[in-house]
Amino acid sequence: MKETNITLLFMLCVFIFSACSKDDAEGTDLHVGTYNAGIARGYVDYAAERMQPQIEALRMVDDLDILCLQEVWAAEDRRVYREALSEIYPHAFDFQTTNETLFGEEEGTGEAPCNMEEAQALADCANPACGDDDDLTSCVLSNCRDEFDALSPGCQTCAAGNIGLNDVDAIVNACITETLKMNSYEGENGLLLLSKFPIQNARFERLSSFLTTRGILLADIEGIKVGCTHLTARLSNPVYNGEYLDYESENAAQVERVMALMTTENTPAVKVLLGDFNNGPAVGDLSAELPENFSLFTENGWRSDNVEGDVPECTWCADNLITGGSANEAIDHILVLGGHTHSSNRFLIESVEVTRDEMMFMTSYSDHYGVSAWVGNGGD
Repeated sequence: MKETNITLLFMLCVFIFSACSKDDAEGTDLHVGTYNAGIARGYVDYAAERMQPQIEALRMVDDLDILCLQEVWAAEDRRVYREALSEIYPHAFDFQTTNETLFGEEEGTGEAPCNMEEAQALADCANPACGDDDDLTSCVLSNCRDEFDALSPGCQTCAAGNIGLNDVDAIVNACITETLKMNSYEGENGLLLLSKFPIQNARFERLSSFLTTRGILLADIEGIKVGCTHLTARLSNPVYNGEYLDYESENAAQVERVMALMTTENTPAVKVLLGDFNNGPAVGDLSAELPENFSLFTENGWRSDNVEGDVPECTWCADNLITGGSANEAIDHILVLGGHTHSSNRFLIESVEVTRDEMMFMTSYSDHYGVSAWVGNGGD
């Protein structure tokens, strides 16, 4: 009897050890989140004023294992986020891109993209109407649409590409003198990946794009392949002048590219793709945005707990105080391939009080809401 018990005990230990080893090899469940921070000076209202309150709010969302941030455009801003959130996320990865490293000094036509006449007409309208407006882009398009539409495509691109200057005269000056190819926010990609666990095999891959630098941060974290990205938005202005047919086609090409990068050989079986995809389906009460492009993911097996749930929730929302009555859309996603995902939830959906010039304003933490979910190995 004693020998039998020892044998059974040995077999039980082997079984437990094998099961634990299998779990370790396949990975573990992680709580992940994505958030477009909207720290886009000149493009999203109250960017400078929202930054510190937003960081403090993110410090309260401390139950996430991994957080993918977008639109933290400036390298100095990303440093502030990394340091302020380092107690929660001791591991971080970002990759600085600049117009110089992207294009080099040889890129350009030798001619400034704007002539003085067209630039001056825009400045004469925009300076009195928008000189003090934090969201310079929306203000110009609301008050000086005819002057902007009259710009040549190259001049429109230059004006939009220099929006980070957040000053009408500075933008005009750049566009009547600059001859090099420029992306907005000095060519930065704005991505930041934060993690409670070590980040391994980290790298940045650039995505082909017009106007704004797009890319993906790739890494292995706790046995799971993680991608953090931000894809092209469908814009009405400036006129599309890239290598594809239009903004929609560029977004579709980026979807194909990120799927290919996430599914290369010798990568972990479980893959999670986080970010602002600027596409999403019409589900529940949500409106669609480039739904055909989002379908490229689902047709290839990628799943979202939010959009597949009983009550899909928007991340670009009508009740957001920055977007101001826009359509309700889910364009920020946590997509999983080769594993399970559950318990989707939103965060930083509250309003916040900010101060500018000693005046108080109520706004949202960003023009996007964050979304989180659990992801891991195995089936449903």
